[in-house]
Amino acid sequence: MRILERLLDEKEFLSPYGIRAVSARHATHKDLGYLPGVGNTHIEYLPGESDSGLFGGNSNWRGPIWMPCNFTLIQALEKFHRYLGNDFKIRVQAAGSAEFTLREIATLISERLVDIFRRDSEGRIPALPADSPFQNDPNWKDLLLFHEYFHADNGQGARRGAPDRLDRPGREPDYAALPQGYSGLLARTDENKPRARGRGGGLMLARTQPYGDGGFFPHWARRAIHLWCHGFDTALRVLGPSLDVYIRAWLAQHFFISGVLKAADWDHALALARYEYLVSWMDPVTASWTGVLIELIAPPLLLLGLATRATAASLMALALVIQFNYQALDLHLLWAAMLGWYVVRGAGSLSLDRILAAGLADSALPLASPLAKAAAWTSCTLEPIYRLLLRVWFAASLLAAGGCWIIPSR
Repeated sequence: MRILERLLDEKEFLSPYGIRAVSARHATHKDLGYLPGVGNTHIEYLPGESDSGLFGGNSNWRGPIWMPCNFTLIQALEKFHRYLGNDFKIRVQAAGSAEFTLREIATLISERLVDIFRRDSEGRIPALPADSPFQNDPNWKDLLLFHEYFHADNGQGARRGAPDRLDRPGREPDYAALPQGYSGLLARTDENKPRARGRGGGLMLARTQPYGDGGFFPHWARRAIHLWCHGFDTALRVLGPSLDVYIRAWLAQHFFISGVLKAADWDHALALARYEYLVSWMDPVTASWTGVLIELIAPPLLLLGLATRATAASLMALALVIQFNYQALDLHLLWAAMLGWYVVRGAGSLSLDRILAAGLADSALPLASPLAKAAAWTSCTLEPIYRLLLRVWFAASLLAAGGCWIIPSR
């Protein structure tokens, strides 16, 4: 979050035409201090052509808009948005301190990149010099030059720094990452690849391939995969919150019914704790009271999505005690696995936690800010690890089940 706050600061990395390769802050703060083994170091923000002879003068990544870096950032933001969802938002100072989702941030950066090729209020294309025939000449004005670097303050394409290449990684960028209509800004011909044209380098783009750079799969297959992924993401966004409530209700009712039955016949529940379901490390009376209280209090809270992580942790511990002290069933392990997901991820958007969390981080309540940061850290750090463990567990279970079906018993 702190990295994005700096990236989206117009005094640092956010330019009117995308993300700068070097923070504009270094236009005045050039001294980096003394580094052991290097000596006194400094860095300077240069929005356009480099004034350094490093790398044969090809050192333009030290300030301008570098297209490969911007495309990579946009794709990363899109992927993280699919993971974190619409509830994860960042405050953007450049937009009047409004809160943006990661997808909206990706669109913000994309729109600024597109502005490099859009005609401005004066009818000029920022990417091209004012005297370029591509600005107004009837024979050239519908064609564009595409450089690797663009001036970070005025958007003009750089003439140095490998301007005859589309990007350094050696592949065509994924234009699907940009807003719809970007491809319409680019010149089209009957060929399906960019054509190098014009003096001073640069690429005149012919046609773009919005579903990748070719490869093994034909175009229709790449489009089908794209539509499938888009449809799945849409279904997950629409049905995900309702499915989350259903899973919480399904888990809660198992424990709550058990608690109600024990409370209704306390003597029988106490006898089972003493003679049938002994917990070696806890007194039977204490174990009975603890189990019943958890089963009566935690399920309603889990259903409402209030203090979800704490209630899920208590129910998960109870499920594991049932599994290893009372009766070993696959269902108990499934409960524990699903409750563990709520411990690391929290409840979905249809929960009191999400409603109350909107102003929790900025409130004056004790420990509000540390708790909010701890929850965010848990989601970002532990969730991928837990997701991987679940996949390994499910895969091993399927393999074991398949082995039982295939290998005959003797």
